[in-house]
Amino acid sequence: MSSFIGCYHFDSSGNEEFNSFRSRNKSSVYRDWLSSDNRCWLAITQIENTTIPIDSLEFTSSSCGRFHICFIGDIHNHLEIRRGLRFENWLGLDPAETIAEGLAQRGPALLLEMRGSFSFAAYDKDKQQLLLSRDRFGIKPLYFFWKKNILLFSTDRQKLSLGKTLARQSICNILSFGHDFAPVDFPKSFSSSISALPSGMVVRFNHSRPHDSVRYWPPQPRPDWSPLPIYRKNWAHTFLRQKIEEVVDQNLCMNSPVACLLSNDIYSYILTTVASCLKKGSVSSFSIYLQDESYNQGQQYSSLASYCGSSHHNLSISTDEALSWVEPALTSMDVPNVHFFHKYFLSRSLADQSVEIALSGLGADSLFGLSPQHRNVSILMAMQWIPEPLRRALIHIASPLLAKIISTSPKWDCEYLGLAMRRLTHDENFHPVDFPLTNWPLSPPNCITQKWGQISWFDLFGYSLPTFLIDSISTPFCNRLEWRFPFFDHQLAEITLRMPQRFHGNGNKLLRNAFKDLFLPSSLLNSTNHISLPMSIWTRGPLRQLCSTRLEILKTTGIVDSSFIEQIWRAFELRQISWRCIWSLVILGELARREFN
Repeated sequence: MSSFIGCYHFDSSGNEEFNSFRSRNKSSVYRDWLSSDNRCWLAITQIENTTIPIDSLEFTSSSCGRFHICFIGDIHNHLEIRRGLRFENWLGLDPAETIAEGLAQRGPALLLEMRGSFSFAAYDKDKQQLLLSRDRFGIKPLYFFWKKNILLFSTDRQKLSLGKTLARQSICNILSFGHDFAPVDFPKSFSSSISALPSGMVVRFNHSRPHDSVRYWPPQPRPDWSPLPIYRKNWAHTFLRQKIEEVVDQNLCMNSPVACLLSNDIYSYILTTVASCLKKGSVSSFSIYLQDESYNQGQQYSSLASYCGSSHHNLSISTDEALSWVEPALTSMDVPNVHFFHKYFLSRSLADQSVEIALSGLGADSLFGLSPQHRNVSILMAMQWIPEPLRRALIHIASPLLAKIISTSPKWDCEYLGLAMRRLTHDENFHPVDFPLTNWPLSPPNCITQKWGQISWFDLFGYSLPTFLIDSISTPFCNRLEWRFPFFDHQLAEITLRMPQRFHGNGNKLLRNAFKDLFLPSSLLNSTNHISLPMSIWTRGPLRQLCSTRLEILKTTGIVDSSFIEQIWRAFELRQISWRCIWSLVILGELARREFN
């Protein structure tokens, strides 16, 4: 996977820091470019698998020389975009070339046509203007940091660290939810901490006037995402199936073998089956699991793959080998996230098999209703008309635990109720630590008119994206592996969110009906699409020393009160809280270790 880094200064007072940053990162650069006005420096720090000698690689620029660009990702329809541009002398099939030429002819409006996952930095030498942009779901990373009068940016967060600690609010978010949330809006003032560029946004930086941020998805003013004019079930099923097949086809690479991650859930099964039909004989499937003598998972996955028509491979990872990966995963973690090892485990397993492109069904559970949020939040929202004291009393009678969880929600709506159910630690635990109250994250603005679509939207941006997807390329093994997520195509998402609510249903009713001719014995499928790792058992056993080491480092920093750490550990030992609470502290300890080193 490629990555890039760069800096942009606003006036001559930032020259010293500008040159210092370039010198500090020069050793890790393959190719770099300095603008003729000495305002912008762009550099490629890693190169994708390529047959072109690195020494012959040139920086991507528009034919007129106005735009220079650094780019990571994949634009599925970039050849289609080319056909609409007034240019024919293309040098190759690189999407970056399409973007550079498209920006020169159409400006940032080009982003409305682009489908795929990407982030890029482009410098407009005519206007002395820097453009930073990220895809609609924020799949590809892009970070920035203000230092004096220069802007530093990179797809690798650690290259911007410079010994900076996390903001107190970020620490609170990590303890509350297990990760820090990317901002929804671009900050209006300079910040002393590293920030992620908001998804679905392009920002223009100017040396002579304030920056200009534009949200291109959902477009502004927000479109009315009212139900689609589909009145029959068979129409809905046919339309959805055609769109899924189209999206999967776009994600298949014609020149490289494609692998599908297959587990016993309907999303990966449909994805693998559709890919195998579209690219017969060229699709492999991989199932990854921990060795367990009491249950032959490999046989079950092989039976499942026989229905898909793929060339299947079972990857059985021993417990000792998996445990040996935990500390390297922790030390290489780019973005704080308690689910980091799950991503590392999958990426390393596939990269060790020389897989270059892998398809994952991630995100479909939020879109199609497997997430428990659809069931629980739908019920709670149906009680909205009941007076609050009576409503809370009824919920307490039905489920005291649920009543305690949702009591922390600041509002009775889909987004806050869903987030309350995902919390690890509540505000009352922060009082002795003197932390700010939780800054409840917000999802990008939308105008979805159906409750089902609203719940899906908030679950996507409040849980699926920040927990399992965003920055999934941050582990070093993903430098040899490109993940693709067909269900995170923005057109497919819009269709699913706008599908008339009566066609949806818990248990993936809409998706199952759309592909009912493909289904097989239900004994081979279950309701989850995440590989389960016994982190709770490991934390109390073989990973106990690793956790203790990081927690001791955290205690010495004073970032978190020692008594609070001990209280959380005791609660974990008594099985009163999840292992995720402990690992949120372990992650902070790892960040503290890096700073001291």
